[in-house]
Amino acid sequence: MDGPDTLPGRAADTSPLQALVDLGHAVASTARFEDVLALAAEQARLALGADGLALARWERDRGSLRTLVNVGVAAAGHGRFPAQERYAVAEYADIIDFDGRGGVVYHRGPGCPPEALALLERLGRESVLSLQVQASGRQWGEMFATTRRGGRRFGQADLARAREVAHIVGQVIGDAEQLQQLSRLAYQDPLTGVANRRVLDDTLAVWLTADGPGATVVLCDVNGLKVVNDSRGHEAGARALLAVAGALAPA
Repeated sequence: MDGPDTLPGRAADTSPLQALVDLGHAVASTARFEDVLALAAEQARLALGADGLALARWERDRGSLRTLVNVGVAAAGHGRFPAQERYAVAEYADIIDFDGRGGVVYHRGPGCPPEALALLERLGRESVLSLQVQASGRQWGEMFATTRRGGRRFGQADLARAREVAHIVGQVIGDAEQLQQLSRLAYQDPLTGVANRRVLDDTLAVWLTADGPGATVVLCDVNGLKVVNDSRGHEAGARALLAVAGALAPA
């Protein structure tokens, strides 16, 4: 990630949980959704005392969880922003908090279910903590925290704090998604998804400065669109515009 892992101007002795709360208030100042996720994940990791933490979004149509960000040791071998890291919910349903049980914790030792122990062995971890994340009143995904092999263990006592952390993370994600949607409305045509006149004006204002790279602007028109709308209806006209946008968009 290009951005920082901590909020600018934050004192070194400020609690990670308070830093996560502050992140929720300052989310509007972060441009990229990925940066917001990484900041939230890192502060959540610190607040929980975890060695690694991942945030995964629920993909309902696939029946899977897709990891969007890994921080700490979780990023080793997987990447900070994995492109295609998915897990079938059915495969892990018994050892993650997907059904909203208020969080689950597993660690090595007597009483650890075989499937959870197998997961710990595969990951090389001492303990795992899983908690559902709610954003904007819906089930958004999962927060999955781990500790190193031989390190501290998560226990049931950690769940209360983890629920608080997951709640704040969900608020941050909800705010970031709303800002992302507003940004799309401000800079994209709602029908075709292509950049609108505002993007053109802003881009040319930069490119056509004395130090800018310059630009060549090509204007084109969709001939006969009014005829299509009048004779076949606006839905047909909308399909025509989508086809033109698809033809003009870079591959």
